Amino acid sequence: MPALFPLLADCCVSCSGFEADDKEAVHQRIEQLGGSVSFQLTSLVTHVIVKDSLASNKYRVSARIGIPVVSIEFLDECEKEARRRSLPSLRSLGGGNAQRGANATADVATAVRQATERTWYRPFSGCLVCTTGFDLEVREEMKCLITDVTPRDSCRAAGVFARHIDGFRPDDFVAMPKLIGGGGSYNGVLTPACTHLVAQSPTGQKYKFARQWGVCVRLGGSERSVGHSASIVV
Repeated sequence: MPALFPLLADCCVSCSGFEADDKEAVHQRIEQLGGSVSFQLTSLVTHVIVKDSLASNKYRVSARIGIPVVSIEFLDECEKEARRRSLPSLRSLGGGNAQRGANATADVATAVRQATERTWYRPFSGCLVCTTGFDLEVREEMKCLITDVTPRDSCRAAGVFARHIDGFRPDDFVAMPKLIGGGGSYNGVLTPACTHLVAQSPTGQKYKFARQWGVCVRLGGSERSVGHSASIVV
């Protein structure tokens, strides 16, 4: 296999949520791209790759301190770009002077940033959320935040969660750069397929069936909001 362009030469990547064998394969892919691997979350880590869960402490800490949390598709994107840059016709371009080197470094940083933005792991990724006990305005705000919020609207929508949901701190959520959506799905009708029910109180038919079906239930109604936004769904 031809050597890939070292697109991640300036990156240090840590992983979360992978089984041992899968994690080893991911580490190999990172190193083939010129990146370094960290088993611990340190100040050197530039990216955290998560498999399919936001429940780990590594995710929570990463999101809070601003380390990009991405899906495994981040490596797919980087490998695609690295293969393109590994073509002989592209490697031979330019005169090799200092200015070209500086431009190339900036260009690589741009490519990595774009791959990061395209594969950012949204705080409600993989979740199908239902609500009960809230008025229409609050439900619509929650739906917006869970599914498709814009940077302009995110602060307002996150404030609704802060007022009504235990364990929610909106500043962590809105600080995520280039946020284009919560990444989850919202369903007004509770079904066994729902992953979470947000209930204002532990009463009513939705609450009863959620407990019966094993749907994760989070209670709202508290003014004390002291956690990361994703804590509502983990």
